[in-house]
Parts: sequence; C-alpha cells; structure tokens
Amino acid sequence: MNAPDRYERFVVPEGTKKVAYERDTKIVNAASFTIEREDHTIGNILRMQLHRDPNVLFAGYKLPHPLQYKIIIRIHTASQSSPTQAYTQSIDDLDRELDHLKKSFEVFNGAFLLF
Repeated sequence: MNAPDRYERFVVPEGTKKVAYERDTKIVNAASFTIEREDHTIGNILRMQLHRDPNVLFAGYKLPHPLQYKIIIRIHTASQSSPTQAYTQSIDDLDRELDHLKKSFEVFNGAFLLF
C-alpha cells in the first residue's frame, strides 16, 4: 500500500524543528509559525486561545496538505505586542488551563472512587 507509516504522523524527524518562525515582510507585526507533526486539534485550540488575547488582530491556521503532517499558524498583532509574545502567552495559558482540567478530573475521579 502507498500509505505512509503511521509513526510519521507523530515523530518529528531528526534535524527538523518542532516549531519554525517566519516573519511576514509585507505586514507589520505579523508572522507565521509552522508546527510539525500536529493537526486540526492543536491548530483550532491554539487559534481560539489566540483570539482571547485583545492584542491579536488575526489568528488562523491551515493544513497545507492532508499528507503533510504540519500546521501553519498566522498571527497578526497590534503594535503593543508581537506575534511571538502572543504565541508564547497562548501556549502558557493553554498549559495552565489543561493542568487545571487534569487536577479537577483527578479530584472528581478520586471522589467518585470513594463511593
């Protein structure tokens, strides 16, 4: 069969960065981040988190091709912030939210097991 191996969807090849940054030369305070070995799940979550930032004017993502396992996230920010700051802040915020969700689940699951 011509299908690529399943591990290729998840394992970043040696010598390839997980995240690559490219500044937009035409628009001030705009950039693209290419994230290897990710799909709509991370792209949509990250896009929605970026929309919560009042300094972000535009945030969107795309998958270039179904057989290329990467997403490209475009961010355009106001002059008070940079795309890198918005990206880093959204990753940190998501990390805290997911940590809170995990702890809440563990507390609920522990309380459920007591009954």
